[in-house]
Amino acid sequence: MEEQQINEMHQELIALASAYAGNCSACLAYHIRRALEVGATADQVRHAIEIASRVKIVAWKRSDELADKMIAETIIQAA
Repeated sequence: MEEQQINEMHQELIALASAYAGNCSACLAYHIRRALEVGATADQVRHAIEIASRVKIVAWKRSDELADKMIAETIIQAA
């Protein structure tokens, strides 16, 4: 069975979402430009960033919860 390839536009949308989630502003600027050049619409670019933003927010919340838990455990152990 032949593998399906991801087209260039979708590759760039994935790359820009990854750049956004990874806080790489230079990468984000490059991949936004490339996505638009290869046919993505501004709405598609915004949607990819919106998805990455939701992932990033969940990761931040979980990290914050973990930090709180670790601080509490350390305080209990020190007592």
